[in-house]
Amino acid sequence: MPDYYEKKNKEGILICKINRKTKNGKYIISKDSWQRKKYISQIQLHGFDALPSGLSSTGKGTTYSGGYLLSYFKQILGDNIKLTISSKEPSRVIKNKKSYRIILNHSQLLEINKIFRKIDSERKTNRANNVESFLAIEFPRQFPKKSIKTVGYKKGTVAEILSSTKIEKHLSDEDRTALLNLHSKLIASTQFTLRSTQTVQLIKSDYEASQKVYLDSIVEEFEKKLKSNPNAEGTWQKFLKKHILILINQYTYFIEKENISTRIDYPDFLLIDPYNYIDIYEIKKPGTKILNYDSSRHNYYWSAEISKAISQVENYRYQLARNGSNLREDIEKLKGIKAELIRPRGFIIAGTRKQLQRPIMKDNFRLLNDALKNIDLIFYDDLLKNLKLLKQRLGKGK
Repeated sequence: MPDYYEKKNKEGILICKINRKTKNGKYIISKDSWQRKKYISQIQLHGFDALPSGLSSTGKGTTYSGGYLLSYFKQILGDNIKLTISSKEPSRVIKNKKSYRIILNHSQLLEINKIFRKIDSERKTNRANNVESFLAIEFPRQFPKKSIKTVGYKKGTVAEILSSTKIEKHLSDEDRTALLNLHSKLIASTQFTLRSTQTVQLIKSDYEASQKVYLDSIVEEFEKKLKSNPNAEGTWQKFLKKHILILINQYTYFIEKENISTRIDYPDFLLIDPYNYIDIYEIKKPGTKILNYDSSRHNYYWSAEISKAISQVENYRYQLARNGSNLREDIEKLKGIKAELIRPRGFIIAGTRKQLQRPIMKDNFRLLNDALKNIDLIFYDDLLKNLKLLKQRLGKGK
């Protein structure tokens, strides 16, 4: 194989020469080409071993979008421009003393050429339809209306448009909504088999990406609320109502007390696990004080608000044990499941672990929490940390 690749036009004139070892060369625009007369005489090639697509095989210059690109380069940068098409380098403009060197990434050139081909195709179709419409009006006998073709969807159009790696930056809200609606319909209508591994993998990747976006939004909302509204109990009731099954993901159902018809006092939230067992959740604020200091005994004890919350949860457990049949009926009506009320566990979501600033506070908290029977205290910042870990595991594909 010769050291150089050479391409000549029909007249035998050399239009392209590339060093096969360095993969660098040049494309020479023919003298009769309007691109040579108006813009440039040759194009440098980097990273190719043959004539790249997007350049005319007859030596006329760049195809499709190329003439427009050269026109704008000259309009903005002036007459003294030098063009390099590269297979690997990113597109950019380098200013020299008296000229501009333009590096055009080949893949990006092909993308805009696809768009130009589509535009040309649509123009031809529109022109043909206009001619047929005109003939049907002026010569109805020879060209009846039924012969006029209706322009429908052309297969491959969406794939061609979406193949652009930067298209998402230019989508409008209307575009995004339409694509999301189409996406859900495509998933619902997809036929799966054991052999459709590529389709399953694509949907799995899409699901993980969607989950990550969703978790990112929850983390952002959580952090903002912790910073700005640590003492707004109503705000946290609403937030946890919306996201509790993600923040504490070992449960399958969530029921708030407003949906229970019985008149006895019920906790803020009831959560039901995959085995239909019920747990109790009492919601306090992130700003709730957890411990008080006993200066005479030099240790810490539950704050008044936490002591009250513990007493409330114990009362809820007692009430549920006595009135379990009524609650089970309500849950069966709401969720269609038969819930189990066997020694329900109680949880209090309150405060933050950051409050435990000293080692003795951490030790005393652990002793106090371990002494509770079937009740645990969950910190808000622990919930946030667990959510971030879930997002991290998802990002690793595990």
